[in-house]
Formats: sequence, structure tokens, C-alpha cells
Amino acid sequence: MSTENIKVKLLDGDQIVTSNLNKLISNKRILFCSISSPHSKLTHSYLKELVKCQERYREYGIDKICLIDSSNNFWSLPIVQSFFPKLTIFLDYDQSLINYLKKIFLKSEPVEFLINNWKYQLLLNDKKIENFYEQPTKNRTEELKKYLMRQQYIKLKKNKKEMSSGFGLPKFLKQKEELVFNSIDAIGSLSTNTGKVSKRTVFYYNIWPNIELEKYLKII
Repeated sequence: MSTENIKVKLLDGDQIVTSNLNKLISNKRILFCSISSPHSKLTHSYLKELVKCQERYREYGIDKICLIDSSNNFWSLPIVQSFFPKLTIFLDYDQSLINYLKKIFLKSEPVEFLINNWKYQLLLNDKKIENFYEQPTKNRTEELKKYLMRQQYIKLKKNKKEMSSGFGLPKFLKQKEELVFNSIDAIGSLSTNTGKVSKRTVFYYNIWPNIELEKYLKII
């Protein structure tokens, strides 16, 4: 299984062109980052961070960061080019790339679900997968709870004076998973006993910042 037959669309000047993915990534070390809603404020904040990462990661052997949108939303191309010209975006217009990744990483969820919910960072080195990082696509609420509990434990262990406050999780995590992850803007307080939980944490806790990648690159 390879990326040989995968084609993507991208902007070349003012024109949308189709190109073979292998041709674009040959002899390059690229970090691919998935996006699905480039118009949202949260995504814009994420892309701002990726612009900074691109500059920093170049010192550690990554040629560039490329965005992948598998939603076949042609507006993604001009939106990203206008607001984030330093980033390159590819449109997985026929979902061949996400289907390829679905098989590689043994995802059982429908492609439509993955298009809208699978947040990942894929490190490719001359067309070969070097490393992969992702947000969970199964049991997302439970995985988020585990993450938050670990973070609270670490925080309380460092500051034993706060031990009396105990552990706490946001009330919105008691809702059904689809409400938690599909209606985040409608959710009120994200507070816990030990502080607030940001929307960035809810959706990107494994990859923003991507601590495992930065350890791998020996940045930290």
C-alpha cells in the first residue's frame, strides 16, 4: 500500500490544479496536519501555531508543514492562502488520502466521520511514514477525561497545597459524546475544581502542542 496513486488539488497562482501527491512530497520531509473547518476561530488559532512551528521545525530537519483537508471544500484553498500564506494546503478532493490512512491505521469509523473529526499530524520522509500523532477517534469523551485527570494529578502533585480542592471534571463531559464534540460552542462553563479547560484542550490535547513530536525531534 502506497501513496503512488493519490492525487490532490492545490492552488498554483490563482488556478486550482490537480497533482500527484508523490510528486509533491518526493525527497522531502513534511509534516501533514489535518483540518476540516478552516473558517472557525479555533482552527485559525491552530494554524497560527503551525506557522510558528514551521519556522522552528526547519532547524530540526522538517522542510515544511502542509495542511490536508479531506472535506472537498474548495473554499479551504483560498481561505488558507489568504490568511496563512506561509502554509501549504492540499485538498484531498476524492478522499483517496484519508481512505489510505484509514487502512494504514486500522480505523473502523466511517470516512465521513473521520473527515470531520480525525485530527492528526503525519510526518512523511520521502513518501514514507516516519511518525504519526493523533487525537482519539474512539471513546473520545473517556480519553479526554483520562487526559484531564492526568493533568490535574500532575498539577496537584506539584502543588500539594491545592490537594484539598481534589479532582474535578467539567460538567459538559457528562453529556453524550456527539454533544461534547459537535456542539462545543453551545457549551457553557468548561471549569473544573482546578481551573478552566480550553476548547483547544478538548480538541487538540495530543497535538497542540505536539510534545511527543518535539521530543522525537529532540527540541525538548
